[in-house]
Amino acid sequence: MNKSPFILAAVLSLFGCTTSKPDVPAASATAVIIRSAASDKEIENELAFAESECKKSGKSAIAISVSSTNKIKYIFECVK
Repeated sequence: MNKSPFILAAVLSLFGCTTSKPDVPAASATAVIIRSAASDKEIENELAFAESECKKSGKSAIAISVSSTNKIKYIFECVK
């Protein structure tokens, strides 16, 4: 039995590379704030999540801010 896939999955999970629901400290009809341990190159994943939140009020999401400390913080505005 090849243990390589299991080892790879364990290592990736330690680095936060697994897919999980993002940390959303605030979401409303006007904005969505997402904190993520993912790299800033993965903004497409966070944009898709913000888009689904904004669609609840019939709007689309646009990124207005990306900042990085321990976790990357994305701020999306919901616009018509």
